[in-house]
Order: sequence, then structure tokens, then C-alpha cells
Amino acid sequence: MKKILLIIALCFITNYINAQNEILIHTSSETMIFNSSDVDSLTFKSEQELKKMLIHKHDGEITEIDRSEIDSIKFRAAQEKPIELLASTTSIIANGTDAVTFTVMQDGNDITNVAEIFVNNNKINGNKFVTYTAGTYKAYAKKGDLKSEEITITAEQAPDLGKTILFAEGVTPTSGWYDVNKIDYSTDINMCWAATSSNIIQWWQDRYVAAGNELPAGAISGKGTSSYELALMDMYKEQWNNERGADASHGVTWYFEGRNLQEYASAGSCAQPLPGNDGGYFASVWDEILPHVYHDYTHVIVPDVIEFDNLITREYNGYSIWGNGSGLSNPERLTTFSGLLIEFMRRGVCGLGVSIGTGGGLHSITLWGCEYDNATGIVTKIWLADSDDIKSGPRTPILHECTISMDGGSIRVDGAAQTYYITQLFPVSGYGSR
Repeated sequence: MKKILLIIALCFITNYINAQNEILIHTSSETMIFNSSDVDSLTFKSEQELKKMLIHKHDGEITEIDRSEIDSIKFRAAQEKPIELLASTTSIIANGTDAVTFTVMQDGNDITNVAEIFVNNNKINGNKFVTYTAGTYKAYAKKGDLKSEEITITAEQAPDLGKTILFAEGVTPTSGWYDVNKIDYSTDINMCWAATSSNIIQWWQDRYVAAGNELPAGAISGKGTSSYELALMDMYKEQWNNERGADASHGVTWYFEGRNLQEYASAGSCAQPLPGNDGGYFASVWDEILPHVYHDYTHVIVPDVIEFDNLITREYNGYSIWGNGSGLSNPERLTTFSGLLIEFMRRGVCGLGVSIGTGGGLHSITLWGCEYDNATGIVTKIWLADSDDIKSGPRTPILHECTISMDGGSIRVDGAAQTYYITQLFPVSGYGSR
């Protein structure tokens, strides 16, 4: 009977070894603890010497226990080693860029990739922490039920280096900008992209002429012949099917080069030029123009993944660059967005794709200027024109001065006709040498 019980015990022990936990053997004088991952096998001596149990380890060590001294054999989950949170520094500047890098260690091993890190009880993305708010922060790590000791991080106030206001070349708060407005919502309700394209193109042509050039024959310029502020808007109304919307990069590229970026879009999904309207108003001189356009640059967001070069215009989708699909923290999102916007404004002008309110419809507006903090590089204000801000009556162009902030991970614009959330950027390189 005793032999059967020992065999049964051996079976239980063998199964537990496979589960890689701990074996506790209590004797009359001590408790012996064995890590199951170290145990190779358990055996008993011959029939006549059955009172001995042998524990064989992988390293060849054998522990021999007199069976008569064994009070009990117990099993338990292996006790994990404690975890420790390490910080690259405990003092940073609250400028949104200065960062502390955390590392989580356990039993001499780096387990950062399987741990969670919390700052002021809020889980952070990744293992870097930045902030714009000065103060003291408490950080700790967790792995399952294990929690590290806290680390105190001090964020010092960033020095006040003032702010810089940057407008597109030739533009001031009172001159050089355009604001085309819709006039008939029954026919031009989807043409905000065309209004933005018209504003940008007219500005570009102004800079081209200011540099001593003549517009190519047939180029559209000046005031509109109808109620639109610019003739370019009349052109888009006449030459395009506007039952759907589009974007500024679409309209600008077609006008200058004659390229239809949405040529292969699904039928009825976006605005398209009507048959026989091929654009390309600058096609005859485009090769001559390109060397004088802010064109030959590369902007690297993620090396070998998100890189843009040799651009006159294109769409920058905020979802993957600074939005929910970027994997960035809120401060990092605002930093990335600000860096792009400032660079685009230095090189030309920019259209914005926005959502109206939370989960509202999509809209296109024209960005003419921005203000950014010199210490952090963060954009704090923008100046924009909006084709939807005047519903009736005299349509006097308006330049809205708006504030920029983070709202639930999105970049919010306040101060325009409506609350907007920026979803896309449509930068257009300028002409000249600024």
C-alpha cells in the first residue's frame, strides 16, 4: 500500500515538474524547496530499500531523503522574482521633447517589453515619458500581480523663450491671403476642397508673378466673374463634377501639372474633372519651374517607413502620422504635428483636412499662418480661411485666429466658425527662394 501511495505521489510530482513550478518536501526537521525546472527525475531505491526517495537534478546532483522523515509533499506556483523600474534620468524639462526612458528588470533580465509602466497611475505608451506640465511625477511598473517600487520624476518648467509667428511668404494678418466662400449650397456644398485649392493656387501665382514671371497662356487668375472671390473657383465649378468632395492636393496637382491623382478612384466616390478638362495650366513650363519650387527636400518621420521627398503637394494622413494609428502619446502627437506644420509653412502654404466636431463630416480649410513656442516647438495658434463661415449676406473674407490644443488624442481647433479636429495636411511648396 505504501508503495502504491509513493507511486501515486511520484506521478503527481512528475506532472508538476512538467508544469515548471515548485515542489515543497516537508520533513521532521526542515522544508526542502525544489524548482521543478531543475529536477530531472524522482526515483526510489530497490524494493528492500524503499524507504529512500532520490531527487535527481539536471546538473547530476542527487538529493536522498529518508521516507520515514517525510511529513508531506506540497506543490505551489513558482514565486516570481521582484521587478525593478529603472530610469535614464529623474529630472527632465517640461518641453514635450525632453524624455525619461524607463527600463524594467527582473532577476537580471530586461522585461520592459512585457511589463506595463505607469506615471501618476496612468499607463504610458512604450517606455518613454515626456510632458509639457512642470511638477513631480510618480512612476512604477507592473507585470501581472507584481509591482515595482516607485520612482520620482521631476519635470522642470521650460524656459520662456517667447513665441514666433510664421505666415506664408507675402502674407500678413491683413494682406496677401485669400478666402473663397461658397455661394449656393445646393450646388457647391461639396466644394470646400476647390475653395482651398483656389486660395492656394492664387497665392502661388502671386509669388510667381512677384518673382518677375508671366503666367502661362490660359492660366486662371484674379477675381471671379460670378459671386466667387476668385476666378479659380468659377473654373472648378465649370470644369468638375462636384457631386462629391475631394482634397486640395487633388485640385492643385490637376491644375498645375494635369495629373489626376484620383483617376482610378471608385466611380462616384469623389469629385472628378469633366471629360475634356485636363488641367495642366502650367504643364508647358513645369520643368522650368521645378528648380525654383521648394521641392528638393526630404522629411523623415519614421526612417525607411514614413519618408517624403521631392514634393510639390501631397496628402499627409494624420491617422498614421500623429493620430490614433501612430502609437504616439499625446505630447508626442502634438510635437510631430507641430514639426510638420512649421516646416510646411516655411516652405509654402498648407491646406487642412478637418472633421467637424466629434465624429462630424469632413471639411477642407486654408492655413495661412501659425504661432509656435520657441522653447517647445509646439504650435499654439493658427490663422485660417474657411469657405463655410458665411452662410448668407455679404461675403467679406475673414481670417480666423484660432487656438490649437489636444483633446482626447486629437488636435483641436477653436476660434473658427465651428470646432474642428485636424485629420490631414495638404502642403503646397511655394515659388522662390525663401
